[in-house]
Amino acid sequence: MARSLTYIIFVGYLFTSVQAFAQSQKCFDFKPVSQFNDEKCSAVRAELQMKDCATGANQGEVSKVFANFECKRPVKRLKYWYKDQMLYGDLEKDGNSYKVVKTYTNPATPSNKTTKASTAKPPLVVGTTKAASLPIPVNLGAGPLDTKSIKADLARDNLKVTPTATPAKEEKVAVASTPAPAPEAAKPSPTPVAVLAPEEVKSAVDISKIKFSGLVDSYYSYNFNEPTSKPGQAAYGASPAKDQQNKLVAPNFYHDSPTLNLLELSWDQKAEPVGFRIDLGFGPISDFVAGTGSDESTRRVMQGYLSYQTPFGLQVDAGKFATHMGFESIEAARNWNYSYSKLFIYALPLWHNGVRATMPVGNNLSISGSVANGWNTFYENNYNKTYGGQIKIKPGMGLETTLNYIGGNETAGVGNSSDNRTVYEGIASYSGLKFLKVAVDYAVAKETMNGSPINQLTSTVFYARLKLGEKFAISPRYEMFSDDGVISTGTLSGYTLGSGQTITSGTLSLDYELGTGLIVRAEYGNDSSSLQAYTNKDGVTGSQSIATIAGLLSF
Repeated sequence: MARSLTYIIFVGYLFTSVQAFAQSQKCFDFKPVSQFNDEKCSAVRAELQMKDCATGANQGEVSKVFANFECKRPVKRLKYWYKDQMLYGDLEKDGNSYKVVKTYTNPATPSNKTTKASTAKPPLVVGTTKAASLPIPVNLGAGPLDTKSIKADLARDNLKVTPTATPAKEEKVAVASTPAPAPEAAKPSPTPVAVLAPEEVKSAVDISKIKFSGLVDSYYSYNFNEPTSKPGQAAYGASPAKDQQNKLVAPNFYHDSPTLNLLELSWDQKAEPVGFRIDLGFGPISDFVAGTGSDESTRRVMQGYLSYQTPFGLQVDAGKFATHMGFESIEAARNWNYSYSKLFIYALPLWHNGVRATMPVGNNLSISGSVANGWNTFYENNYNKTYGGQIKIKPGMGLETTLNYIGGNETAGVGNSSDNRTVYEGIASYSGLKFLKVAVDYAVAKETMNGSPINQLTSTVFYARLKLGEKFAISPRYEMFSDDGVISTGTLSGYTLGSGQTITSGTLSLDYELGTGLIVRAEYGNDSSSLQAYTNKDGVTGSQSIATIAGLLSF
């Protein structure tokens, strides 16, 4: 009787203590004493120190706990048992470590009911789990206990993480005709182990974090030269630029012809540490970008690559990816103007198939390099690779400087070891003012064959974007483009126009935002060439003016 009374008093005291603990809005510090892997759900040994929320004074002794690290949730968190009560700590990435940003408990956990020893919830422990190869310490975190935690949360967790119960002893019955075996030595109870249910197996990619986006790009353009030719049906795999009416421009190829230019669908997952990106494109721009360097199975994949980020920050991408060169992007919605600059069309590649690596160095510098099969070609067309490099510097105050390089042998076939195509590019931009952004892009491109130069190209492009209220923006662009082509065929150069000429180009774009992600862009552009490079209703001419209106929907 005395023992039962003592037990009842003890249970009542424990229940009262736990209730007071759950409702007193205490704070605590959670400090790990071992390292853990933030990519695998493993346990971590830690110290728990209760504190007074108002004064920050320690209360009671430091308790040793085992915390289970949940890495599969949208919000990573730790959970652990403390005095027969489940506690939680939500984590937030802080540089190369985590900090506890929210701590709470579930007051619905009963502590005044007598349970069998085999079903009692022990501390969550992974008995044989070793410290991870990626050590990430958890910063000290303190926070009030939130007694409004939902019952369903705990119920769901109990389904996912099941502590192994101590097996019951097997009773042995002696048989008269057989001597009873000698009693076995008592075996220690196995260490409780956190067992993951089958649905908890971790995938390399968290499906819940995959982002879906897209772009619809349509336009109508009017060429004031009024070319009489009609756009021809391009052969499959050929660039529509060969059949275009508006000469030496992109992506507004066609005169007096409403055009669905690009439908792009994208899926991407940030590398944590594994990620990917897939861009599928349909329309004239997709064909233009693919050119003759892709076949039927690859031309619709504008980008498709896997990513892996190492523990020290280096990210490696492998597959088909957009080039690092240039200030502009293939998607017009990301640019300040609708049409591309001549530099972007003729001096630079648009994409590569290969491997690239990017490494941040501090907060203001990043370095990247790539090895690819060539320029705008999915398969290798000779026995040589193309190499790219980039240095990006952000000194602050809205300033950014980018230095780009690409070089390699682009002669089809075996080629000569001295054949080479290179581009050196420098980009400077300023975005320190909310209403104004400016940039300048300068590039020099050269090509040699058998050690002798055959082509040289230089281009300077000036950009500006002025915000006129919340919905309007105006973006002027001016370019000086000089292609000193030595040969007239242009078959050996990726950036010659077929004959040496100089083009000056002025463009003015006006944006109006109709709604979130929907932009109407009106543009006027004028090009003047040192040659009779353009067509009109009378034949050829040295200038061309085009007005374009486009609708750009990003979602």
